[in-house]
Amino acid sequence: MYAYTSLYSSLEKGAVTEKTITFVVSRTPKKLFSYLKRIRKYSIEKSEAGVYNVIGDYYPIQVINTLEVSENENLLLKCLTSNLKIPLVNTLLAESEKHKEWSHLLAAYFNVIIKANEERFEEAYKMATRTLDDVLIKIGAAANFEARADELRKHKIAQNMIKEGFSIDMISKITELEPEKVESLIAEMS
Repeated sequence: MYAYTSLYSSLEKGAVTEKTITFVVSRTPKKLFSYLKRIRKYSIEKSEAGVYNVIGDYYPIQVINTLEVSENENLLLKCLTSNLKIPLVNTLLAESEKHKEWSHLLAAYFNVIIKANEERFEEAYKMATRTLDDVLIKIGAAANFEARADELRKHKIAQNMIKEGFSIDMISKITELEPEKVESLIAEMS
């Protein structure tokens, strides 16, 4: 993390201390906190439910425990998990519709959240009275979601064709995947 933060700091204007290293966890990292306190002589301050600040390092460090974060106070932080529950997905979608001013920020956020919770978003989509497509279009993430789904379909077809013994050229022609990609799939399946 230090290397990435330092590299990013060198590429961006502003003081190094203006960058924050943030760890998002789904349980309190007791061993890490113990190490930081005993060995590194840092202190840990809980600034609010689920948000811990590590004091004593050159870079500001934050640890966010998504299980402790309040849904009402920090919905966006609460959803930074790969284990979202369907009601929370629905709340997030409803809130994103209420706050149109977030749309330019939410596209990247939703891309990460959807990748980490693909099955739950598909389930929420099936259960929702409004369509997920509308929300994705509003926040500008629909094209990414559709492209990913199309890519997954092509890979599945290619894998089935590989199992049936089709040639690389034929698989590439039918799936529109590059021959190198088909070769990569063959290598993965071997």
